[in-house]
Amino acid sequence: MSATLSIYLGSFDLIKKFESAIANMKGKFALCSGRYVVEARSVMGILSMDISRPIQLRISDSTETDIEILRQYCIQDTQI
Repeated sequence: MSATLSIYLGSFDLIKKFESAIANMKGKFALCSGRYVVEARSVMGILSMDISRPIQLRISDSTETDIEILRQYCIQDTQI
């Protein structure tokens, strides 16, 4: 299943919680902000982005259960 979620990771605590949630999930996860794209499992990648604004989380080849877990970080989301 694929989805694009608009998420907010505006604090280091949220980043740690997000990283813990996504660490063992199957599938591909990319964070996109403007022209920048980083691996969503990379804390250094996340910290290189402007986390004061919402970031697009692009998910592919993942389960509905994993997507539901990640919705807690959503601002809004759209299914592809």
